[in-house]
Order: sequence, then C-alpha cells, then structure tokens
Amino acid sequence: MKPLIRPFSLVLSLLLVVSCGSNRIPEPSDSSSATRQQSALKARLEQVLFDQIVKPPTRLPLDEAMMSALRLNRLQQIDSSVDTALLRADQRRLLEALRWADAQAIDRTEAPGVQAQIGIEPWLHARLQRLQEIQRPPAANPTERSQQVGEADSDTQQFLDLVQDAIFTQAQLNPLDLDYRRLDPLLIKPTFLSTNQAFFYQQNDSSIRVNRSLLPHLAWADAEIIALTQGLPGHHFLDAQNPSPNWFPAHSRANRSAMSLFLLERLAQEPYYQTIYSETARLRHLMLTTLIYLKAVDANLTLDFFRQSLGTLTMSEPRLEQAFNRALKNRQTLIAEAEALRSIERAVFSQGIPMQPQGLKAEARARLATLIQSLNLPLQAVKP
Repeated sequence: MKPLIRPFSLVLSLLLVVSCGSNRIPEPSDSSSATRQQSALKARLEQVLFDQIVKPPTRLPLDEAMMSALRLNRLQQIDSSVDTALLRADQRRLLEALRWADAQAIDRTEAPGVQAQIGIEPWLHARLQRLQEIQRPPAANPTERSQQVGEADSDTQQFLDLVQDAIFTQAQLNPLDLDYRRLDPLLIKPTFLSTNQAFFYQQNDSSIRVNRSLLPHLAWADAEIIALTQGLPGHHFLDAQNPSPNWFPAHSRANRSAMSLFLLERLAQEPYYQTIYSETARLRHLMLTTLIYLKAVDANLTLDFFRQSLGTLTMSEPRLEQAFNRALKNRQTLIAEAEALRSIERAVFSQGIPMQPQGLKAEARARLATLIQSLNLPLQAVKP
C-alpha cells in the first residue's frame, strides 16, 4: 500500500465524522468481526477524505485553463492521500472523470469545437431521417395540432396552466419510475427579458420560464413539451440529481439538456403519451432540436431546409426563425449537447437505438439510472 500523507488535524476531524457521535467503540465478538469493523472504518475514512478533497469551491473559475489546473491539483492530492481502492462507486466515477480530463490532449491551434464536430454530422442526419420515418401521414396531423396560443392574456394564463397540469400528470404517472420525491416546488412563469430561447429552466428559483414575446406563436401542444423537458422528467428533476457547483460545468449543462431530450423520446413507449396530440408535439420538438444541432454543425443549412425537413409537422414562422437563429448564436453549446445525446444513446443502448417503440430492458434501465446520477461528469468518462 502506498504511504498516505495527511495532516494530523485532518485525520482527527475525519475520525470525529465517521464516529457519528459515538463515545465508545463497540467491542467485537471475535477476531473476524474486529477485522470487518476495522475494514469498514478504514473505507469510511478514505471516502470522507476523498469527499473533502474534491468538494468544489463555491466560486469556480470561468477560464477553462484555470479550471483544468484546479482539477489537476485535486487529482494530485487524491493520488498522494487516498486509498482509491476503497472508494464508493460514485466516487470512482468522479475520479475517472478527473483522470480523463487530465489525459485529454488539447490542440490550442485548433478552433474550439472542431474536434467535437468530427463524426457528429452523419449521426445527426441519420437521427433526422429516423425521426422523419416516424411521421404520420398528413391526414393524421390536423391543423389543430399546430394551433397557436394567441395574444390574449387569458390564453397565456391557460397555456401556463396546461404546463402545470402536464407536470402534475407526469408526477402521478411516473412511467419511467424516477424518484420525484424531495424536489422543490416548481413555478411556471413568462419572462419578458431578452432571450434567444423559447423556454428554459431557471435553477436558482426552480422555475420554468416561457419567452413572453414568443409565447403567442407557440402551439397549444407545446405545453406538454415544456413540462416534460424543463420540468419532469427534464431539468427540474435532473438538476436536483446533479447539484452545482461541480467540476465540469460546461459538460453538466449539455448533459442535462441532452438527457431531457432522451427521456422525452423514451416517453413514446408509454401508452398515455401515444395519443396523436402528444406524438405530434413530441416528434416536432425532437426534429426541430435535431435540425438546430445540424445547423450548429453546418452553418450552410438554410431556413428552407428546416421547413422541408419538418414536412407536415408545421409550426409558426416566428418559432421557426427563433430556433434557426439560436443555432447561429449558440453553436458550441449546441454541438456539446448533440455530443452528449449521442453518448447517452450509445451508453444506454449498446446494440443501437430501437427503431420501434419498446420498453427499456432492465439492463438498459440500470445504465440509464447511473447516467442520470453522473450528468455533472464528462459522459465519455462514465462507464455505466
């Protein structure tokens, strides 16, 4: 075993932590019991020490070079002080992520995001084609499925109420069997601030914000999409499982957005969400998001390509233009989300994505559960 370098005060504080207030050590009944107790105590000491070392500072540097140096410092402390063989599974995942980040060779002469784009464009085109093949014939997509909310204040409030109702329904049904307990209350609000997003989740006050200037141009069916991607099982749930601050903030944001899309697509397998109303809204959102990712990768794509690709899944011009412009202004963020989505799909479905809706098998559900708890880490480093 390697020698461990630890200040006496730290060791003493760790002993106080693991003792849990006990003022006497229980006497073992035999030598084997004593050995087990000693092993358990040593493991707990190592795990508490690891948690103390890797606890992120409240304010992390925004500069990636400084962030990388800070992570390397923590990694060196772990290697010199912690018996990593005794770590918990979640601690081992974080350790592997820190080592993965340290091992990445970064070519400073290459434009940011170029490496991420390699290989992602063919995958996005294949994803778009798969979604297009799911489209129902035009007769099954009446215009009511794309009816816009409109300008009236009463319609705005009704739309926000529909978002709230859809969240409540998801919480009651919980078809993906997720742990929705102990979540903060969730608010649904319009935002009047300038934003290039149609809707988003705001973590600091646990609220879903809908762009007020764009809200009249949303379809009524979008209320369910907002509820599922930003509320449950989306950001409100996912952010609670992966609190901030964390060591990989850029990865964390992309991973949560990608996972919300992945879970939305899985709901196609659940009977309640198999109505034409739900299917149309879900498919339209999945296709639009895929088009946004493609535009972020290929700046030459046109707005007409968006329209033609959506086919019968029409939407208002203001909504379409907002999505198109967002791809131009947030390229690196969107490319990171696309990469994260591909990583999630590969991790959960080792044999590829099923073409027809089918339930997740037990093994895939286990891998998904691990990923949901690991969204603060680079997914390339996670082995579910």
